[in-house]
Amino acid sequence: MRANNLKDVISFYDVVDSGPEPGMGSKEKVFEAFAELYEPSAKDFQLGNLELDKTNLTVIIRSSFPEFTPRVNQTFVVMTGLYGNQSFNIKSVSPTEGHFMKIVGESDGS
Repeated sequence: MRANNLKDVISFYDVVDSGPEPGMGSKEKVFEAFAELYEPSAKDFQLGNLELDKTNLTVIIRSSFPEFTPRVNQTFVVMTGLYGNQSFNIKSVSPTEGHFMKIVGESDGS
């Protein structure tokens, strides 16, 4: 059962523009979930158009539609485990078997 593997906590953020210059926005937390983390597969690299020189991560979360659906213009931060406090830009979102979603992220360097 996949639910047993949802051991890490991740938080999703919207970037809110609060200044006249690009990148001056702040992050606003919109959702938090338990997740399963693993290295992206070759297919994930192709779908997300990921760069090999950055840290990439695939996460599985329980689908919370319609309350929250991740979007590619959002970021997520892994709160626990090996990737603790690392931030990732969402590159791909897709449904998986059952009531789960697969999200592929690329490190934004912070």
